[in-house]
Amino acid sequence: MSQSVCQSNLHAAILYNFTYLFMTVQSKENISAITEQNISFYNEIAGQYNAILKAEDTNSIVRSKVAGKFHDTIKSGLVLDFGGGTGLDLDWLLGFQYEVFFCEPSAGMRQMAIQRNADLLHSSHINFLAQEKTDFAKWHQDLPFSQQVDAILSNFAVINNIADIQTLFSALARVLKPGAHMMALMLDSPWQTLFRRHPMAFLKYLFNRRTISLKVQFKGNEQTVYLHTMNKIREASSTHFDFSSSESIKGSGFILIDLARK
Repeated sequence: MSQSVCQSNLHAAILYNFTYLFMTVQSKENISAITEQNISFYNEIAGQYNAILKAEDTNSIVRSKVAGKFHDTIKSGLVLDFGGGTGLDLDWLLGFQYEVFFCEPSAGMRQMAIQRNADLLHSSHINFLAQEKTDFAKWHQDLPFSQQVDAILSNFAVINNIADIQTLFSALARVLKPGAHMMALMLDSPWQTLFRRHPMAFLKYLFNRRTISLKVQFKGNEQTVYLHTMNKIREASSTHFDFSSSESIKGSGFILIDLARK
């Protein structure tokens, strides 16, 4: 991926400017290694992340749309900001008077969020989870906090960094009240573009029903992104969640999904 393309929109650009596409079944060891690589990726770009997002005007429009939909659905309560990044959603979450548990596995990104609160927000209504509490794969053994939350927000393609989404939804269900909502902004998979660029690989994907994963490079750092289909999301979440809705955000490369805890 060219640096100039990536700087214009880190998330949407990866749909059209990836390094290569692969379709292999990954072991738990590989998934763990990729998870660590993705965390390292965000540690490295943490200082540039806000500027990357602000360089594309549509991102602020998307964030505003997510905030509006979220508040229309969840009026108040305790929110888990899952994969909260540098804390850009904290502004509106606090503005709507939510209490926040902030979960971000990248130490670099989390520190940016903590500094944002210290410098700008000055809020005592945020609990920044310690590093050892951010690994959702361990929540079945040790919950990150004692009470269940009223809603979960997972903004700007957090779920697209996660391979094992069945384990993810199981973990998130443990900390979410029955009947409560989870909203997630995901990459809207451009199937026509993928088929045009990699027809044989794409046909193999259709036949084997595997998740497409992409390698993304930015200034020498590498990240793996997973293009989960809506069918895959429905299947992986179905034990614990009802699929309430999905909405493509025109011109952004994103789709907003709403799940309700059973």
